[in-house]
Amino acid sequence: MLNRLFFTTVLSSVLLFVADTAFATDLIVPISQDRNIVGTAYASDYDGTYEDSADDSATDFGAFDSGAAADVILDGAIGSGGGSQQSAILPNGLTAVASQFANGECWEFGYAAGGTSINRFDVTFDLSADAEYSLTGGLGRFDSGYTTLEFSGPGGLIIEITPDRNMFEPFAESGTVPAGRYRLFVVSSGLADGFDFESDYASGEFDVTLMFQTPTSVPDLAGSGFLHAFPNPFDTEATIALDSSGAESALLDGVQIIDTSGRVLRTLDMRDRSENVVWNGQDERGVDVPPGIYFLRADFGPTRGVVVQKLLRVH
Repeated sequence: MLNRLFFTTVLSSVLLFVADTAFATDLIVPISQDRNIVGTAYASDYDGTYEDSADDSATDFGAFDSGAAADVILDGAIGSGGGSQQSAILPNGLTAVASQFANGECWEFGYAAGGTSINRFDVTFDLSADAEYSLTGGLGRFDSGYTTLEFSGPGGLIIEITPDRNMFEPFAESGTVPAGRYRLFVVSSGLADGFDFESDYASGEFDVTLMFQTPTSVPDLAGSGFLHAFPNPFDTEATIALDSSGAESALLDGVQIIDTSGRVLRTLDMRDRSENVVWNGQDERGVDVPPGIYFLRADFGPTRGVVVQKLLRVH
């Protein structure tokens, strides 16, 4: 199972990496968006029922970084619900990292408590040209929680993913799609109710990145600084391949492996372009890095610029 801690991703770091990659044109024209977090909570005793609620929503197509939490605390019970989301609509893709929780904990007779939570990422957009897409990340649902993803386009449903209960499911999908209108819908929700000495829990999370590229936005393999990792996702080791032939695109300082906080974990010396390098999943100190999202970063100087490849480690 993927380490859940990576869902505390600092999205601004991800956006910085994406911004470093040059695109020939903006492929995504957003049409509508519904990105929101809703949490409710209640708890009751012999004197009555007490309630709380919290919510927040993205008001435009800009980056959304927020959380909402509701809770009611009594002597014999606690009810809570809420979540957090970091998401953005980029010129050539969408990205979202989110989690939700709902809890009803009771430890005395005559008490009841519970909560609900909804974390929604729903974006409709026009794709301005035929393009290749990559849909990567993972979905999780735990206890009574529920999480699902749907990617649809002009021809109907393209990809649908719903993980099994108490599982985190990583995925990596790709393909080619025509220009047209598309929708990426991801939601994680929970409902929990506890009473007397019984407790109930529900939680879920998602990490989703959908990126598009056209033949004009994909660098040629010869002399352009192409960076590739396989397998991706990987478990114990990944092979890093680089084609940077041509003096006009000299690789500077090796290939960096960076975590989602922007910290450089290791630098691979790949200035000998004829050889691939195997990364064993360890940092510079020889310590295994945990499962999660990482980035390979190669700087080819002012002519080619920076090339970034997303890499997912699973166990």
